[in-house]
Amino acid sequence: MTNDDYILPPIIGVGLYNSALYRQSGETTPRTTAFYELELSTGDGGLLHLGGTEQRIRPGLAIVTKPGMLRWTSVPYRCYYIHLAPVSCGLCRELDRLPDAIDVEIDTAERLFSDALGFASEDPSPHGVEIRPEGAALRLYAKLFEIIALLSSASREVEQSSKSIPPAIAAALSLIDVTPERCLTLEELASAVHMSPVYFHRLFKRVIGQTPYRFMLEKKLTLAKNLLLTTDRSCQDIAGSLGFSSPSYFSSVFRRETGISPAEFRKKW
Repeated sequence: MTNDDYILPPIIGVGLYNSALYRQSGETTPRTTAFYELELSTGDGGLLHLGGTEQRIRPGLAIVTKPGMLRWTSVPYRCYYIHLAPVSCGLCRELDRLPDAIDVEIDTAERLFSDALGFASEDPSPHGVEIRPEGAALRLYAKLFEIIALLSSASREVEQSSKSIPPAIAAALSLIDVTPERCLTLEELASAVHMSPVYFHRLFKRVIGQTPYRFMLEKKLTLAKNLLLTTDRSCQDIAGSLGFSSPSYFSSVFRRETGISPAEFRKKW
């Protein structure tokens, strides 16, 4: 162990968030996070856009946002949250190792977040949250440790289950990841992993939960949104880099899936 393993990161905020108090529809403004943000979704909602990926908001979805990540949310969204200041310490290094989003047992996680909220004021101060009951700081950090332990355990379970993904599907996912500029057909994917298209389609949907086409389309749209927000590349350039046959087809698909054009999406944010 090193000396900084004994340092505790300041807790900046603890509370409950409900997007309905601020807006009824649409998306929150994209922002780059300054803190570690631990969140537990308490209901079904829209989409979480985090670090170039999308997650459907659902009960029991735990989110671990690291400092410097770009994020925004399609409402509705309700969650518990704990925000920690980034410092050099063992606890922050553990947070860095956790996945950005992971499903946890909702009843246990909600109890831990609720207990943590009971020890702190919901109004952050420049020096961190106000500890409500006298001497409750240790109990608040104890709950934080329990939450991180729960997330670490869930992460290990996911890692173990991921090892059960059939090698053919893992190879197909890898091919999709390294060739975003290609519009891979079902036949091309199936051939690459030496399967018939019919059997590959059935196996892919059973393992991943989506058809190959839908999976690739959502991945391309997520990449497109990230490029629109973080670069000044033209829509024509983005369309070509993601394998769309033309800028007009890219714009048509983007509008069909999001309700607005790529240019409108960029201008909106």
